[in-house]
Order: sequence, then structure tokens, then C-alpha cells
Amino acid sequence: MNLNTFNNDVRSNRLNGKTFYSICPDDSKKYKTVFIKYNPFSNSLIPHLSNPIEGTPPEHLSPLPAGALSYMMRINMAEPVRDNISDEGII
Repeated sequence: MNLNTFNNDVRSNRLNGKTFYSICPDDSKKYKTVFIKYNPFSNSLIPHLSNPIEGTPPEHLSPLPAGALSYMMRINMAEPVRDNISDEGII
């Protein structure tokens, strides 16, 4: 899976409920699992990361494409906070 395919899957929510793995950048003997879950309040996919696990990733998990985690985190941070309060009160 490349990053373009991953971006298409993010937009169509095909990744909801899927689990991937990511090798830790500071220690190649460890990996983290990344569970992707849909957040209906922000209409986006949220990555949930495990603590580092020592060993090799299980064969049934796919690797997370390079840049995918930062892409999802950036998209979630770019969402504007909707301010429902005006001078007259709650809208």
C-alpha cells in the first residue's frame, strides 16, 4: 500500500477499524500497533498508537505507509474548532 492509496482510503473511511504496525524510529527492534478509528464528531479517522512492543510485528498486520501517521495527525490538527458562542449567547 502506498501513500496515495492510503489517502484515498482515509477519505472514504475504508480504514476504519483496521490495525497496522509501525517500526519505532529510535529502535528498529521495536514496533507500535496503530489502530484507526472513525470519529463522527470531527468526521475524521483517528490513529490510536500502542506502547512500543519488542520483537517482530505479526504477519497478519500490514505496515503503515511512510508519512501516513503524520498525515492523519496533521489532518486532525487542521480541523478548526467551531465556536458556537457569539455575543448574544450560544448559537
